[in-house]
Amino acid sequence: VYEVDASRQSRHDNAYVVGLLGTQRIALYDTLLAAYQPGEIEFVMGHEMGHYVLNHIWKGIGFAAGVIILGFFLVHRMLDRTISRFAGRLGYDTAGSIAAVPLVILFLSAYLFLVGPVQSGFSRGMEHQADIFGIKAVGGDAVARSTAVASFQRMAARNLSEPNPPALIEWWLYSHPSMGNRIRF
Repeated sequence: VYEVDASRQSRHDNAYVVGLLGTQRIALYDTLLAAYQPGEIEFVMGHEMGHYVLNHIWKGIGFAAGVIILGFFLVHRMLDRTISRFAGRLGYDTAGSIAAVPLVILFLSAYLFLVGPVQSGFSRGMEHQADIFGIKAVGGDAVARSTAVASFQRMAARNLSEPNPPALIEWWLYSHPSMGNRIRF
């Protein structure tokens, strides 16, 4: 477990797990350690330990690899079809032409825009699993749930996050459940 000296740059609170193949570690911002109650810090640690125990880093890498492979496959297919259909208008007739780069970027951008909610949903699911793990790690009872709620409320207030964003915005863009949804859970 490492303490990150974040207070030199901001007041933002955060914690995360990072690393692969024996280099895994949990990092806690010093701002979090200074502002939270001991039980709240334990819950945050339990949440981050959940990411580690539940293999979320590896699952995230596997998911991202699938998204990337599918994206390149689809872009390749669309690029070939578009070039063969509009070669005269485009001014080039192969995907290997440097002139095809803007079209590749357009197709990749459209793909990433459309797959965004899937990526966000996957990430929110893992965060929810880590929340459950964190609650169980600090006892799993009403006191543990109350401690989790207190940590979510403190983080929302200190990080100036919107506790209840519009459902569409959360669905499309949020990598974590909104604080309102986490508290209601």
